Amino acid sequence: MKLFVRIGGTVTFIILLVLAILFYKERATFLDLALQNYYFVLYKIFFIPHMRFGGILPQIPPLIVRCFNGSIKEMLLAHSAGFVAFYFAFFAIITFALKNYRIALIFLLWQLLLVSNNFYSISSEIPQGVAFLLLYFAWLEKNNPNHLNRHPVLHFLILLFIQFLHPLLVAPILFVLLYSFYTHYKFDFAKYIAPVLLSLSAFGIRFYAGKFDWYESSKLSIVDALKTNLPSLRHLPSVHKLFHLALGDHLLFWILFGLTLIFLFVEKRYVIGTLLLSFTCGYLLLVCVTNPDADEFYLENMVVPISIFMLLPFTDFVLKKLIDVQPVFILVLLFIISTRLISIYNKHSIYTNRISWYNKEFNIMDKTGENRVFKSDADVPMDTLIMTWASGYESLLLSSINSPDSAKCLSITPDLSAFKTSVNCDTLLVPRWEWPIPKESRNRYFRLTRGYYQIIDK
Repeated sequence: MKLFVRIGGTVTFIILLVLAILFYKERATFLDLALQNYYFVLYKIFFIPHMRFGGILPQIPPLIVRCFNGSIKEMLLAHSAGFVAFYFAFFAIITFALKNYRIALIFLLWQLLLVSNNFYSISSEIPQGVAFLLLYFAWLEKNNPNHLNRHPVLHFLILLFIQFLHPLLVAPILFVLLYSFYTHYKFDFAKYIAPVLLSLSAFGIRFYAGKFDWYESSKLSIVDALKTNLPSLRHLPSVHKLFHLALGDHLLFWILFGLTLIFLFVEKRYVIGTLLLSFTCGYLLLVCVTNPDADEFYLENMVVPISIFMLLPFTDFVLKKLIDVQPVFILVLLFIISTRLISIYNKHSIYTNRISWYNKEFNIMDKTGENRVFKSDADVPMDTLIMTWASGYESLLLSSINSPDSAKCLSITPDLSAFKTSVNCDTLLVPRWEWPIPKESRNRYFRLTRGYYQIIDK
């Protein structure tokens, strides 16, 4: 297993890096990443939304490029490739420094199993939080889980840091700690007090802090969401979308989940089987009721932690049975990895189509001599664009990749009437979206000729 994890894991990350470079536009100009990169162009500083301070590490590569006045293309490439480098760094520490090959294998499979849209929608702090959690878990296992009981303050600070990446991380934190302590101490319940209290305390602080952020507070009304959406659970769009994913992109995961669950109960591992089933069902329920109308890519980001719930017992009990039969062990892992890599590659068409649509619009704007345009959601293919709130940032970045002189702003909105007061504005973005723009940033990256916004209304 050691050799496979070292070589197979490194090769897998190299393939992911190649894909990240090949599809850098699709990844680095999609929604939140477009906003982040626009912010880097303007201010050369970290972009930290909604108190998620732990998410700054993947921002370092594009910021370095920006600080050396690199081009937009170089910045986008650095951001896309930087995310793969970020996750590989965690994998490398777990593999080569901590030498915990079991957790390294879990980390590798986690990077693939519930990843399709996630490879192109990369801004979510949930996967970043899981990466920190698995690194912490590998370190905890190296020191013995009881290290937490001996040094509670240290562990609380680590858990609080991870928890601040996203409120939903409380579930994988609790699962990992309960799983670890059970496998080491079984029913010695006194050992469980500290990990449970530390986890819940970290979540309590994060939950309270989130109430002071407009976006976070809208997502933390869990009780209200349960009251409103639980009675109509089977009719929620989120349930249908996750079911669609389960029969498509996530089918392999759910097959492995079912096999793992059956194996655990056949082997009389009732506690671990119950832990896996209850955490998975509870977490999926929470995601569905709190995000009833979310898009598939967003839901996939939300459900990433459930792969950790399954991969821990899958690795410890199912794969362990195969490890003595090396050819079968390697073939199973190669099948999982290759199948998921192919699935990730095939998913690019959805995000490449968005880029193609923007390029067609840029060509039309070139012919009409326009460089600032408003369009309505009703007049664009929303199935292709998915979401349009970041269209202003996306269009500026995409149109300026080859030259700052070709910059264009195409802002798409559900309500054109809200922007009529901005039609006569000679600005980079409409005033309601625009931050103060340093002259250097505008001259170097977005050289829009003087002009005004045009409303294109079919």
